[in-house]
Amino acid sequence: MISCGFGSWIYDMAKNYPLSHFTGIDINNPKDATLPNVSLTQGDVLEGLPYPDCSFDYIHFRDFLWSISSKDASNKLFPELIRILKPSGWIEGAEFDVNILNVGPNTKFLNDALFNHIRNNGNHPEEFYKNTSKLFKKHNLEYQIEERILCFVDYDLSKKKFVTFHKTIKSMILEYTSISYQEYDEILDKACVELEEYRTSYRLIRYFGKKLLV
Repeated sequence: MISCGFGSWIYDMAKNYPLSHFTGIDINNPKDATLPNVSLTQGDVLEGLPYPDCSFDYIHFRDFLWSISSKDASNKLFPELIRILKPSGWIEGAEFDVNILNVGPNTKFLNDALFNHIRNNGNHPEEFYKNTSKLFKKHNLEYQIEERILCFVDYDLSKKKFVTFHKTIKSMILEYTSISYQEYDEILDKACVELEEYRTSYRLIRYFGKKLLV
């Protein structure tokens, strides 16, 4: 998994598929793996990964394309992923659309600030679908797309992820606002209440791309 963070997704998969081996890569130094079929490695995919060509059957990333520019995604990320992917192997991307639905005022404030950050990073949220599809098509991946609408409060993990994500990006978001750290935390607390009050939802988009035989 690219940008594995604390490895939650990897550990879930490793427990469900004990005969498979899972490798997590993150730019921050991860903790030592706690399962025998898990390896966690520090690395920057944009600088190249320490694996030979055709090393992996399956590569997964999620909530990652917003953290890099569209240019880097096209010229560095995908070429490197395709290099280490075996022929007929799969790349799966799981990203959520920034245009969340049924938002309250505090949630909208956080989302608008996030939009500004993403645009400043060279991405254009309003072209999210088209840009991501282009990445798979440009790099000759046979791809398909699945979409689902999910309500934050219907899934404990989604609500926890909402809080964790906005705490993680706090410093970045504050660059585009005039509020203090304390005010940000208060807005985030109110936004969490709004998730249930407004039944705020988001669109989850999953992309599956198969590396074609050459």
